[in-house]
Amino acid sequence: MAPSIVRDMQGGAKSERGLRSSAVPPIRSARLDLVSLDVRSIEMILADRIEDAELRLEMRLPPDLGMRAAALLQVRLADLRSVPEAQAWLLRLVAVRTPVTRMVGFIGFHGPPSGNREVEIGYEILASDRRRGYATEAASAMLEWATCEHGIHAFLASVSPTNAASLGVVAKLGFHPNRSRHDPVDGAELVFRLDR
Repeated sequence: MAPSIVRDMQGGAKSERGLRSSAVPPIRSARLDLVSLDVRSIEMILADRIEDAELRLEMRLPPDLGMRAAALLQVRLADLRSVPEAQAWLLRLVAVRTPVTRMVGFIGFHGPPSGNREVEIGYEILASDRRRGYATEAASAMLEWATCEHGIHAFLASVSPTNAASLGVVAKLGFHPNRSRHDPVDGAELVFRLDR
């Protein structure tokens, strides 16, 4: 298990306030912060300690986040426990900064760059916050970070052929159809590629 960023000897969350930036800094865009989730934050969310997680992450979270995203959070928690140095590439919260910083979705790569220096991006915006350009803005910021900070120029995105909104996002970002595949969990997917 990855070592904890901080030990809270009193058992309260106040000593963990604002620690989200101590390990992996957020990626910022015009309206959004893309905040990396560490082991401790994911554990809090899965344990339904939403108020503690809000203090730690300095943002408002949906009260049912742990239940709503349990499968995704458990997968990424296992990833972080086995490869802690992959944190910057994995799951981030998409947070809009105004008027009060609050989570509007998830974004991240499925892992660090592969041997041929490509990464696959994934994202989901909460239903109540869709159609505001958050997915496009967040994905663009992630791609820019990977290119400018890490020299990554090859990107993949897998999208259900029935997900019109996500198909629109990848088109806006300049992805082109590459192939199709069947995912055991998500079913039929179209795989798109972007070379920058």
